[in-house]
Amino acid sequence: TITQNDVNKCYERLKEKFLLSTAGGYISRIKRIFTYAKDNDWIKVNLFSNIKINKGTNSVKYLTREELDIIHKLDLSEYPRLDKVRDLLLFQVSIGLAYIDLVQFNINKVQVINNAVVYSNKRQKTDVEFTAVILPMGLQILKKYDNNLPMISNQKYNAYLKEIQRLANIKTVIT
Repeated sequence: TITQNDVNKCYERLKEKFLLSTAGGYISRIKRIFTYAKDNDWIKVNLFSNIKINKGTNSVKYLTREELDIIHKLDLSEYPRLDKVRDLLLFQVSIGLAYIDLVQFNINKVQVINNAVVYSNKRQKTDVEFTAVILPMGLQILKKYDNNLPMISNQKYNAYLKEIQRLANIKTVIT
């Protein structure tokens, strides 16, 4: 039999082993399962109902101009896959897109307005329309790939970004 004390101990151990946000995420998932089970009368008591989950706050650290320059100048000729990922990262930076919006990038939504090359679309996550100027670095990358950016999965993208971070000897985590 699982008791409320067992649940509390489990949460405390998770917080010791993982970041607060990770521990909170794990407990949130379990809590949802127990809540669903209680709501459907599969169990009599939801031991997670009194658990207050603290996921903390993640502080985002942005790459500096110097770090971006290091990444930009990094010789990745031996690693074609990393070269493409670096280009995608620099394109993202040059236009301010989230990964999911990068995946949905559509060259047909690029236009010139007042001598600036801009991209307009809707954010996938929020469904909010936006218009962003594509900086010269982004335009160079589009030209390099003949307006057809290479795409890879988010999981591979993040893994390759970690490799680039290591090769560039940058401490700021890149995701």
